[in-house]
Amino acid sequence: MTLGPLAFVGQLFHSLWSRVIAGSLAAMAFYQFGCDQFGWPTLPVAWQLTGAKLPWWGWLLILQATLVVALFEFVRRSYVPLPATSESASKPLDLADIGRQQIPAPDLTFDELVKHVVKTQVHKSEIDQDAKMAVVKTTRIIVDTISLKGMAVWGRIGGRPIERIPDRYWKVGTLDIRNGTLAVPMSGSMATYDDLRFYANEVFSEWPRAPQVADDAGGSPT
Repeated sequence: MTLGPLAFVGQLFHSLWSRVIAGSLAAMAFYQFGCDQFGWPTLPVAWQLTGAKLPWWGWLLILQATLVVALFEFVRRSYVPLPATSESASKPLDLADIGRQQIPAPDLTFDELVKHVVKTQVHKSEIDQDAKMAVVKTTRIIVDTISLKGMAVWGRIGGRPIERIPDRYWKVGTLDIRNGTLAVPMSGSMATYDDLRFYANEVFSEWPRAPQVADDAGGSPT
């Protein structure tokens, strides 16, 4: 819900300490300004010594700092934490857990996926002419399809149990089809998923089993 200006100020100074400090500093800054500009009687000696070392605009700076602290307090009180995820949703799954929870186990390895994509999506002539560009094309096909279609991909980091790789990681990660790994930036470092696995029914639904695409020279599929 959007707050109006007055309601926002009211929420900003909701706590008693922020109202007391802000009001006191504003009053002292205004009085010091009057002393400097209009010759008002100065404050008692203790306050006069303080005011002499800190001009009226110095008090305004302190007031500004108080406003900043009050703003952080407002944000802290307005923050609503996300509901905690269930243990089953946050815990990585191993293959035994997948079976117990009736989650189908991924049944297609990354190597099998790459061979299938190359066979059905890449012309033989492309591989013969420029193998590196064929690798780039295959990588783009796989990454784009996973990212746009939400294809389920599983993998593991080091010795951790296999887990579903979040879809958002494919938008920021780097896939290496030669090594079958996905490198993802996490908290200032790189985490690498390997042992990538897929669901065969999803893969063959997106790229149906078919003879290899005919090359540009007009050769027949093999």
